[in-house]
Amino acid sequence: MYAACREGDSGQAVEAWQRVMQRITGFAPPAWGQFGPETTAELQSLTGPGDNIGPLEGAQLLDLLGVEGVSEAKVKAIVNASRVVASQ
Repeated sequence: MYAACREGDSGQAVEAWQRVMQRITGFAPPAWGQFGPETTAELQSLTGPGDNIGPLEGAQLLDLLGVEGVSEAKVKAIVNASRVVASQ
């Protein structure tokens, strides 16, 4: 499980997902760790309508990373290094 994020959130969980999106598209938000309109737009370009990163969006991002040749284990390592593992 990964921490869910939505527009208006901030912190390590947001930055970790922004970095996942960066690895896919080169995305560079104006403020790392701030889930603003730019992050929402980038997320929607990757996963369709919605303004949050939950289980479905996270799975889609992992799938896209797989296409780019980055393993799920690598993504988990990135997320775990940022202490963004959900405690559910």
